[in-house]
Amino acid sequence: MAIELPKASRPEALASLARYFQEHLEERMGHIAASALPGFFREEVGPAIDNQAAAGVQECLSAASGLPPPRFERSGRGDFKQGVIPRGRERLR
Repeated sequence: MAIELPKASRPEALASLARYFQEHLEERMGHIAASALPGFFREEVGPAIDNQAAAGVQECLSAASGLPPPRFERSGRGDFKQGVIPRGRERLR
């Protein structure tokens, strides 16, 4: 599932990126360059942010349930499948 900026907020977000580059890096950024950055961040930085978010959710759920967080491992297709539940632990239903 691709995450995209809503069309209504896209111009404001692109203007914000261009302003950041001008103010902090003293570089002028055109519309084409600014419109490429969200995709770059989504592909290059997004997975690390997603992993941190998933770990945070697992920690909160584990604390709330009193059970250890589930283990996940990558399948060959790049997605995740749930790992084996240790013996003596029951799966919540």
